[in-house]
Amino acid sequence: MTFKVVFVIAVPLLCATILVHIDAKPEKTAAEIARTTFPSVVLIAMEDVRGQPISLASGFFVDKDIVATNFHVIYQAAAGYAKVVGQAAKLNIKGIVGVDALHDIALLQLEGSSAPALAVASKLSVNVGDAVFAIGNPRGLEGTFSAGIISSVREFGPDHILQITAPISPGSSGGPVMDKTGTVVGVSVASIVNGQNLNFAIPADYVATLQKEKTELRPLKALSQAKVHTTLLGRLGNQPRQSGVAGTNFIRLFDENRMWTGGFTYSLENQLHEPVKDVVGIIVFYSSKGEPIDFVAIEYKGVIPPGLAKRLSGDVDFSVMALNCPGPDEIAQKGKNSRPVGKVEFRIFDFSVGTE
Repeated sequence: MTFKVVFVIAVPLLCATILVHIDAKPEKTAAEIARTTFPSVVLIAMEDVRGQPISLASGFFVDKDIVATNFHVIYQAAAGYAKVVGQAAKLNIKGIVGVDALHDIALLQLEGSSAPALAVASKLSVNVGDAVFAIGNPRGLEGTFSAGIISSVREFGPDHILQITAPISPGSSGGPVMDKTGTVVGVSVASIVNGQNLNFAIPADYVATLQKEKTELRPLKALSQAKVHTTLLGRLGNQPRQSGVAGTNFIRLFDENRMWTGGFTYSLENQLHEPVKDVVGIIVFYSSKGEPIDFVAIEYKGVIPPGLAKRLSGDVDFSVMALNCPGPDEIAQKGKNSRPVGKVEFRIFDFSVGTE
């Protein structure tokens, strides 16, 4: 079965960051959170310039007529509508009042709406192990409520993404992820198909920041011809590019005691007749049983000349490397009877041609 990162609406070592809760709000039961949140969650349907549907997703009110969702939900859309979960009325999308393509967030203004706004966390304030609840419309099933925990707060560069176990699927994109106080702490964005509850959400503080930077109303049609480079956060769910740049020559590193360190080296090979730069992608690690177990980011901003390769290094937790491949001693002792070497897969999502 093929590994696939999809928007659900898929990083140097992705590390868990432990943060302290800022607010001491009273906790609510799951039933209370569902009951108070559903009136503020919407199903979003978008169309292209030909009137053909291009996305079915989720969103939530952050003001009486402003809805937050993922940018990729509305990218290249020319029209669309939203409807509150459980209600029949369609609310026309007047336009856009905020876009953060880098963090895959957008704010839409609706026509004739006055739903209650949800509280949005202004700071990253969740801990690994905290309970969370994802609300949205997976596969168009309106008002789906699922529970899970924060399984990791992953870092790449200055940015963060929440890894959660709450189930999400295509159609969940843009839906709120709530903590036990009923505060939005994330926005559902992506999932790894065939993984074990490997789901992801954009931290809600990016939404809070965008609210403060709202712009004048702009029509959706402005996006229909848009070309926006969204880097890793906005591109994890896209299909990888089939040619141009390839990952090759992956080598695992071990220490003087012949134990895996988690370190590795690899090459990015430019297969074009022109220079390339700003390569973005992921390296997926599989277990010896063929199961995807972790991934790390590729984000190389330098220039690779035509026909040449750039040698790079990376790091993953040593336990991932141990699951991915038997150690040198095991291979030497058991030979063909040692565990099979797990696959390492390169997926290149984006790069730019040229040096400018």
